[in-house]
Amino acid sequence: RCLSDWSSDVCSSDLFDVILLELSLSDSSGIDTLIRVRDDSPQTPIVVLTGDENQIMAMRAISEGAQDWVTKTTLNPASLPRILRFAIERHNASYPSSASGEGKILTFIGAKGGAGTTTVALNVAAALSAAEHQTIATEWCWPRGNFSLYLAEKPTANLSAIGTLTPRSITGSRLKKLAVPSSRNLMVLHGPQCAAEFHYLNPAQAEAFVKSLCQISEFAVVDLPPHPNAVSRAAVRHSAVTVVVLERSAESLVLANETIAMVQSWAGPATLTTAIVVNKGGPVQSVGLDELRSQLHCSVVGIVSPSAEPVPGFSGHVPITISRAKALAAESLIAIATQLVSKELQPC
Repeated sequence: RCLSDWSSDVCSSDLFDVILLELSLSDSSGIDTLIRVRDDSPQTPIVVLTGDENQIMAMRAISEGAQDWVTKTTLNPASLPRILRFAIERHNASYPSSASGEGKILTFIGAKGGAGTTTVALNVAAALSAAEHQTIATEWCWPRGNFSLYLAEKPTANLSAIGTLTPRSITGSRLKKLAVPSSRNLMVLHGPQCAAEFHYLNPAQAEAFVKSLCQISEFAVVDLPPHPNAVSRAAVRHSAVTVVVLERSAESLVLANETIAMVQSWAGPATLTTAIVVNKGGPVQSVGLDELRSQLHCSVVGIVSPSAEPVPGFSGHVPITISRAKALAAESLIAIATQLVSKELQPC
């Protein structure tokens, strides 16, 4: 077979436990074959099969990521299962699976646009990082991400880079290269910066993206739009907690209950659903907190106090949970962040 056939297989299948790779193919040969397959399938262990005993080539293959090297002339077919099994075990030791204890995902979805979801998500992420948790904040919304506007950043890389990748190529190491370091332990993974950069991810890509977030952080805080898409479904399904953000208005309450029903239909067996109420103050007629709690179809983890900053939730383009931690709004957000990662958080 040729390498182009293999690439087509990778795009359509996620069932390989290990790759036994012949380096001499009709359209590729030598270490270049290994590098191309490795880059296309970075999470699958590779055992190289070759026709000679070139030790220099063998060491080069190992240095380029192969787990083992066998030759056709010396290979004992009876030993091949053992070689492949050991390759899988070595690879898994280097890239632990989610069962071995990866990061947790916290998703934030607004009941409607303008509810304050991005403000809450970035401040919760900043509060977790200030508490010495390794945290990454990311977003997925059309037509462009909002993090850069709130933080006054011009990221040199963003998630548009994963839109054309195969699922197997969307890995934690790739995401880490796209992330922008911020304060303390916080990393920010910006969404596409314009509509032209945006690519809708298919379900397999979305699944790979969400799982990869857990490989690079203790907590991944994900800001999602209030409408269905593959990334939102995958993120909610794998979340430890999904948070619906709403204002204290009758309209927001109705939309929040619709959003709660939507995310609960996506939720995995271990996903908790809760709500955060943003108290903006101002002329909008507010629903009483007792009435809101009684009518909302999930628990309320916290109430965000009104923010006095010109850009609510930010002081000098820095989340107030870091820049003004003693402010009333910041204290409420810090308390919410603490509660969201607490083992005492209860399901609805």
